Amino acid sequence: MQNRVHTPIDHIVSRIENYEPIIHKPDAILRYAGVAIIIRHLPDRPPEILYLLRAVHEHDKWSGHVAFPGGKLEPQDENIRATAMRETLEEVGIDLKSPAYKYLGRLNDLNIGFGVKMVVCPFGMRLHLYNSQSSLFTNNTTRRTVQNIRI
Repeated sequence: MQNRVHTPIDHIVSRIENYEPIIHKPDAILRYAGVAIIIRHLPDRPPEILYLLRAVHEHDKWSGHVAFPGGKLEPQDENIRATAMRETLEEVGIDLKSPAYKYLGRLNDLNIGFGVKMVVCPFGMRLHLYNSQSSLFTNNTTRRTVQNIRI
C-alpha cells in the first residue's frame, strides 16, 4: 500500500472536514450570524483565506474591523449556513452555491460577548475549481476591502 503525500492544504481541508464543532444551543435572546471562511489554493502558490477589512465609519460599531464575509440570520434564510452563503454573495459577489466551491464543514460557534448578544457560526468553504471567480479574492467594494492572507 502506497502512502499518499499530504500537502498543507490537504491537512487543512481534512481537519475542517473531520472537525466536530461546538455548536451553541439555540437561544431566543441571542442573534445569530453566519460567516464563510473561504480557502483558495492556486497552483504554485501557498493556500490563502479571504477576509474583509471594513471601512472606517464614525457610527459603525464594526468600523475598521477585520471580518469574514457573512452577516445576521434573516427570516428568509433556510438555516445559518444559507445565511453565510447569501451574505457572501451580497458582500463580495462570490456565489458559494457554485460548483467551484466545496463545503468543508462547520467550525466552533463563537459567542461574541462584550455586551453584544450574538453568536457567530463559521463555515469552511474551499475554492476547488479555478475559474473567473478565483480573481474575486482581490476585488474591492465601497464599504470594505477584500484581502487574503497566506496560511
